[in-house]
Amino acid sequence: MTKFWCLVVLLVVGCGASRADDNVEEPPAISYNLMTFYTLFNGQFSDEAEVASYQSSDASDPDKPFLSVIKSMPVEIPALEQAVTYLYEQYFNGMLRRRVVCVIWEDSNGQIFIQPYNITSPPNDMSQPFSIDQVKKLTASDLTTRDECKIWVVKVDDVTYKTFWPDCTVHDHGIVPAYDLTWTCNSMVAITRNQNQLEYIPVPIIHIRQGPRFPWLSALWREDFKDPCQ
Repeated sequence: MTKFWCLVVLLVVGCGASRADDNVEEPPAISYNLMTFYTLFNGQFSDEAEVASYQSSDASDPDKPFLSVIKSMPVEIPALEQAVTYLYEQYFNGMLRRRVVCVIWEDSNGQIFIQPYNITSPPNDMSQPFSIDQVKKLTASDLTTRDECKIWVVKVDDVTYKTFWPDCTVHDHGIVPAYDLTWTCNSMVAITRNQNQLEYIPVPIIHIRQGPRFPWLSALWREDFKDPCQ
């Protein structure tokens, strides 16, 4: 189990901060590529329209999707300093199934990564309500991850990105669930990769963004960035 060590690498590679003559240089501007993904990843998404289209079908239909709601919200966690972090939650049929902190960064070659961190402190008690203030108070000892949980983000076109997401927070009978997720302006399409996993559904699950995106909280935002989806 790797605890927080790779975050140090993320901050050095992704933010490029350095110290010279006791003066800390300003981090380089975030690329348009990364800003675009930040934008697409932000929001609440639901497959309720797809679920509604199956209402008249047989309840035993194996292709019938369950109601899935995903909330991906930018949050500021002081313990993570300049890292760009999102609180990522997923609800199945109204029950919270996942809650992780996602650190997103880009390396010098323009490759985007997501590192999901499990929360080991009380905010990860998914049976209890919590507040954003609790998340902001997380420390390094409250977060844990493994290098093999790192997610690669592949740019398809100007407003489409694909991710292969191994879900290291859940084990279904010893199987780590894995998903292909495609993010675009107002939707996220999820495909389960392994028919032996508990959440397997043989059809793509289409999540549509609901309402506006969550406010951006970081000073790292590029003022000259123009949302390509507008």
